[in-house]
Amino acid sequence: MLAALSLACAGVAQGATSAPGFDLNAVSSVLSKAKVLGERMKNTLPENAYKRQGEIEARKTFEFYESPAFQRRVALENERLKKEVFGGFKAYYRDLNSREGKREKLSPNERIYLFISSSVPEATLRTYIEQIAGLRDPNVVVLMRGFIGGMKYMGPTLKFIGDLLEKDPSCGLSCGLYGVNVEVDPLLFRRYGILRVPAIVYVPDIEVLGPGSEGLAQNAKVGRSYAFYGDVALSYSLKRINEEANSASLAAVIKEFKHGFYR
Repeated sequence: MLAALSLACAGVAQGATSAPGFDLNAVSSVLSKAKVLGERMKNTLPENAYKRQGEIEARKTFEFYESPAFQRRVALENERLKKEVFGGFKAYYRDLNSREGKREKLSPNERIYLFISSSVPEATLRTYIEQIAGLRDPNVVVLMRGFIGGMKYMGPTLKFIGDLLEKDPSCGLSCGLYGVNVEVDPLLFRRYGILRVPAIVYVPDIEVLGPGSEGLAQNAKVGRSYAFYGDVALSYSLKRINEEANSASLAAVIKEFKHGFYR
C-alpha cells in the first residue's frame, strides 16, 4: 500500500511538469484502501481485558473513601496534625487565646468559615486574615482543603500559613502573628460542598456532638447554612448572606467590620 501511495505521489510530482503523469484515480484508490484497513484494525483490536476490573476497583476505592470508618481516620489524623504540627502557632495567638482579648459577636453554636487555598492571591488572603484578626472571635475559622503538595509534604503548608499570619512580612515572626484559626480540614469542604475558593459559609446553628472535625455528621449536627463565593470583601459577603439569614449576631459582625476597618 505504501508503495502504491509513493507511486501516486510521484505521479503528483510529475504532474507539476507533465499533466499526463498525474493519476487522481491512483491516489483515490490508495486512500480508500487505507480507510478500509484502518477500520479493520480498529474492529480487530482486542478490548481492554482489565476495563471491567478497573471499574470495580475504582468503585471500591470510592466507597472506602466515603465510608464512616475512613472518614473518622481522616478526622483523627487531622486532629493529630493540629496538635503536633500546627500547635506551635498557638503560642503567637495571645490576642485570640486570652479571655480579655476576645470580642465574640457570634454565639458558641454559630460559625463563619472562610474556605481558601494557596491559589487565592496573596493580597486577598492577607486582607482576609487582617480583618478576621480584628474580630477576635474564635468561631470564625479559615480553612484549607489539604496540604500543599500532599499530606507527606507538610513543610510548604506550614510556611504558607506562617507567612500568611505574619503581621509584618518584612520582620517575620519577631513582629508576631495574627490571632486567626487556620485549619486544614477536607471534611468541612466536603460537608458544605465547596468546589471553588474563596468561599464564605455562615452556619447559624451547630450542635457539637463530639471531638474532631465538625465536617463529620457524628461530630456535629448542623441545620441550614449559607454560602457566598467570590474574591470580594468579607463585609460584602456577609452582608449578602445576611440578606437571607437575617441574623442579629451576623449583623453585629458586619457592623464590627464597618467600625474597625472602614472608618
